[in-house]
Amino acid sequence: TVKYQSMEPKDAALLAATCVGQFLACHACGTVLFDVVHTVAHVLPRKAMLSRWHHYHHKFQGANLKILGQFEAENLTNHLVPEWLTSLVPAAVVAASATPLGWVQLTALTFLVVRSIVFVVAGLIMKGRDSNHVELDKVQVCKNWVLVGPHYHALHHVFPGQYMSSFVKLLDYILGTAAAPLAGRKFVLTGAGGALGGAFEKRLRAEGATVHTLKHGKDYARDGEALDHFAYHAVDPALDALLGACDVLLLCHGVKSDDMAECVKGNCTSHLALIERYLRCREAARKPNDVMFPEVWGVGSEAEFHPLIPSEIVCYGKSKRQMMRHAAAYMDRHDMMYRHIVPAAFTSQMGPGLVSADWMVRVSLWFICRGAQYVPASYTPFGYLHWFKMMFVTRIAAADTLAKAK
Repeated sequence: TVKYQSMEPKDAALLAATCVGQFLACHACGTVLFDVVHTVAHVLPRKAMLSRWHHYHHKFQGANLKILGQFEAENLTNHLVPEWLTSLVPAAVVAASATPLGWVQLTALTFLVVRSIVFVVAGLIMKGRDSNHVELDKVQVCKNWVLVGPHYHALHHVFPGQYMSSFVKLLDYILGTAAAPLAGRKFVLTGAGGALGGAFEKRLRAEGATVHTLKHGKDYARDGEALDHFAYHAVDPALDALLGACDVLLLCHGVKSDDMAECVKGNCTSHLALIERYLRCREAARKPNDVMFPEVWGVGSEAEFHPLIPSEIVCYGKSKRQMMRHAAAYMDRHDMMYRHIVPAAFTSQMGPGLVSADWMVRVSLWFICRGAQYVPASYTPFGYLHWFKMMFVTRIAAADTLAKAK
């Protein structure tokens, strides 16, 4: 006679949660392991077998995100099956280490194997056209900090050496491959005459980027003196063509003055004018195979967060906070990438600091290479605490303002 012992509901819930947790852990470990193998395939020479296999996957869906049916068979055999086998390795490790297997482990492993079989069968039926491999006319910005979506993975096909993760973004955060490579990208930079702008120009050129610098009064100028007038006219007729062809607009210019009107023009409305003009030029110059979104890097300040002391920075801080509200709205958009760089005090023409502008640039690029939209290039707690204000106060207020405007 077999006697069954009743189980309390809370114990049953705990065991079920443990089972689900083990399943998710094995699944995540399997995908991260695949990401490591995937990265190795890109690092190895093209003649290596693993690299040759994976190359068919990028032939199947190229940088223009169009799928070529003639490579379906090679993609299934050289990419889909190896991915499936790699995902089963953590399950095999758990099965080998847990002896005897409890029903929790057995259930989790059963779910994992069933999930893998369903994945392969679905991939075969859809001929490799799964949720991460769809044809896109234009990539949108992925806002999920943890999980990979179709638009994020599409960026890997645009930039094969970047965006290596397939399910969770862990490996990209470790390797710094969660952003487009700097080498070969075209930047338009303002404020190159300043310490931070000059340091950005030097570092970007060293990384292999093409940098075009703009100077107020020479390459562009304000139309009128109204503070809310965002329109700019081109002094240089080639400005629109330059903006239309650039990948990233980097705004490093600014004004620190006791004149509030000048601070607003230099730190807010001039930024907005150039951003809006850049977006219009990029859209007008967009070619059929151009799937990338426009990208803007704007330099903010810790004065957006801390008390405006001493009095010399009151106008500067208020104008930066005006721009911060617009920056928060830009950061919520999916059709463009806006990165808000918040440096601490550094040595420049505006005053002394504990660190150099080059240090600020290196820290900024470290965060940007890991996909950060809010970039705390800071050695103080203000830059990191400001993230909470930017994410959960300013962005919500900006979203409410836009909703009311619509």
